Amino acid sequence: NDVDCLRELGILCYEGEIAQLDYKKAFECFYKASGQGDVTSTYYLALSYLEGHGVDADEDKAMALLAIAADREHVGAMMLYASKIQDSDPNRAATLLEKCADCGEPEAYYTLAKWYSKGYNVDKDETKAFKYYTKASEAGNYSAMCNLGIAYINGVGTKVCPELGVYWFKKAVE
Repeated sequence: NDVDCLRELGILCYEGEIAQLDYKKAFECFYKASGQGDVTSTYYLALSYLEGHGVDADEDKAMALLAIAADREHVGAMMLYASKIQDSDPNRAATLLEKCADCGEPEAYYTLAKWYSKGYNVDKDETKAFKYYTKASEAGNYSAMCNLGIAYINGVGTKVCPELGVYWFKKAVE
């Protein structure tokens, strides 16, 4: 079976937008494609185990598959795996989020901004927090825009600039 076709059929069955929602068929497709090395199918296989879609829920299997897909730098897998391991392995979670940010993942920008601003799982670094709030804001994250406005008004991680602070507050509520 062609791996790309298996993966795409699996996604269609999993999401049910075009094909009929069929988690069991989706699981079968992802299982076969993952076995042939398709990382996106490995990610969806992990989701299937996590949610019990087409298979009995099994968090251990889901986590093992997420780790495999994250190691192969699947952005969705890295994001989800980082959120799952942030308390048990904060260094790896931060590394995964940095990789996601390097790939342009807006959610990673915002998460890293919060982490750096509070010193959660990373050393507190207001300059890095400001950088990630800026990237998340430019990607359209309204919460990041508010935080960026506060940073400009208070000079946290940047020079004080009330005009830019007001700009980001206005942008957040538009």
